[in-house]
Amino acid sequence: VWTAKDDAGNSSSVPQIVIVKDTTAPVITAPANVTEESTGLQTTVAIGVATGTDAVGPVTITSNAPETFPVGTTTVTWKATDEAGNFSTATQVVTVEDTTAPVITGVVDMAEDATGLLTQVTLTVPTATDAVGVVSLTNDVPAAGYPVDSTTTVTWTATDAAGNSSTSIQTVTIKPFLIT
Repeated sequence: VWTAKDDAGNSSSVPQIVIVKDTTAPVITAPANVTEESTGLQTTVAIGVATGTDAVGPVTITSNAPETFPVGTTTVTWKATDEAGNFSTATQVVTVEDTTAPVITGVVDMAEDATGLLTQVTLTVPTATDAVGVVSLTNDVPAAGYPVDSTTTVTWTATDAAGNSSTSIQTVTIKPFLIT
């Protein structure tokens, strides 16, 4: 209440209403960016927790982070909200990389009897596995067949979607004709 008084002793009072309002957003700090190797099509990543402070009181921290992350880059938006509804945001980049080559198993060296000057052989096909998935499994088998009395090296190549590849060697030996 404000009161004014003159020299004659007359006075008058007026009330004043003071409203204190919080209009300042909290300060937020996102965790550091994270890069993680993929463990599958979706990968669990420890991304940390953002921190937030406010001059007036506590803040609530939320984010749009998924439980698991796909291969590639995901931007996580963190939000700090104070009790007055003021908020601020910060972002964190989560990168899941696929740098691991597929694994080739089951490569079996073969020895076959010649059936002509060039022998066709049905190869035992190996298996290729990868955490994210194998895109192709190829070989360099000679289309015309394998020559008599020779050992040919066949290279199997497995490649994943990220372009990582691995190779494995299979030998095919063609034994000479038996003359009886």
